Amino acid sequence: MENLKEVIVHGKKISWVLMQEVKDENKLLCSQCHAACNSSCNGAGPKNCVTCAEGWYMVEEQGCFDINECLESDESCPGNQFCVNKEGGYTCLDSDLLGRKKQENLARYATYLGLCIATCIILQRNIYAASVIGILVATYISVSEYMIAHSNIQDTTANMNVLKPS
Repeated sequence: MENLKEVIVHGKKISWVLMQEVKDENKLLCSQCHAACNSSCNGAGPKNCVTCAEGWYMVEEQGCFDINECLESDESCPGNQFCVNKEGGYTCLDSDLLGRKKQENLARYATYLGLCIATCIILQRNIYAASVIGILVATYISVSEYMIAHSNIQDTTANMNVLKPS
C-alpha cells in the first residue's frame, strides 16, 4: 500500500494507513488524511486527496467537496422527517409537529382554569357578580374553542414546502 507507515512507539511497531507526513530535521509528524479522502492523500485537508470518499466529489485543482444529499433528492428522508446535510452524508430527523401545539393547549387550559377559579372566588362575595362573570367566562371559552376548531390556527398538517427549490 502506497501510504502505509510503520512507527515504533515504546518498543511496539504500529502501522498507520492513509497517512501524510510533515518532516523537518528534528521531528516527523504523521496525521490521518481528511475524511473526504478515499484511499490516500498528499497533504492536509480535502484539497490533497488522491480520490474522494463516498458522499464527496472531486473538483479539479480544488480537491474534494461534500455532496449535499438533501438538495440532490427530495426523497432523502421519508414522511415527516427533514434532511440535515453533514460531511460525507446526511441525517434524517423527525419533525415534532405536535410538540408546540401541546404547549399551546396546556397554556390555554391553564388560562381557562384560572378564569374559573377567579369566578369561584368572586362567587363567595357576590352571587350576582359571579353569575355574570361565570357566563362571560363560559362564553369566552366556548367562542375560543369554536374559533380554534374552525380555523387553521391549529392545523396539524405538515407544511414542508417552506423553502421551495429555485
